[in-house]
Amino acid sequence: MKIYKIFDINASLLSDYPVIEAKNSRQAIQKYLDSKDDKSKFIRSGDSDVDYKAQPFYIENGMKYRDGKAVWFKKIIREIEK
Repeated sequence: MKIYKIFDINASLLSDYPVIEAKNSRQAIQKYLDSKDDKSKFIRSGDSDVDYKAQPFYIENGMKYRDGKAVWFKKIIREIEK
């Protein structure tokens, strides 16, 4: 299990970034959304229109260090068929 820091683009700039332990970045984002009771679907994204970022890191001697590349995700908005 890795430790991920989740950056939510829609959250306040002064808010603390949640730290979540997960197997991979996709599960980290899913756990974050579950904690907010958000049932949104999301996909990995390489463009500039993104909503979440999962940054893996590790803690050594009380300091936080990045551990690999960050992964960006975008919400999928689908219309519900009636």
